[in-house]
Amino acid sequence: MNKVTGTLFPKGGTLVCHNKSRIPDKSLKQLCRFVEANSAAIIERWRQEFGNVTFYC
Repeated sequence: MNKVTGTLFPKGGTLVCHNKSRIPDKSLKQLCRFVEANSAAIIERWRQEFGNVTFYC
C-alpha cells in the first residue's frame, strides 16, 4: 500500500512530510493539488466523523 504522510493547513495548503512509497513527483503534486482544492470538504467531513478539527501549525 502506498503511504504518504502530510499536513493539511487551516487555509487549505498541504505539506508532504515524507514519501516513503516513492510516488512519482508528478503524481504527488496532483494529489496535493486535489487535497488543496477539496480542503473545505475534507475538513467538514473530518468534523462530521470525529467531532472536531485541530490544527498544529
